[in-house]
Amino acid sequence: MNGPAIPRGRGDDPLWRTAWGWLCRAHDGPLSDAEQAGFRAWLHEDAAHRQCYDEALKLWAEASLVPTIHVDPDPDVPLDLDALRQAFHGRGGSSSEA
Repeated sequence: MNGPAIPRGRGDDPLWRTAWGWLCRAHDGPLSDAEQAGFRAWLHEDAAHRQCYDEALKLWAEASLVPTIHVDPDPDVPLDLDALRQAFHGRGGSSSEA
């Protein structure tokens, strides 16, 4: 199952790894009949599976709201953090100020 890396701090949790794996697999394209049956069986096996999958869905949705910012990898060019914040807020995002 391809997709984004497992969020930091969750990689040691086998339940989270499975939920995240199913989410990534579903994002890659339609599930086959066998995959759909396997996913449904896993989801209904335990209420904790559904809860964990719902948390993964929420995280995925929240992450998709964060705009992609392409930054020149030149370490000698300082980042204009105010411009990045302004671009982010202009796209409907929000962040807490430190």
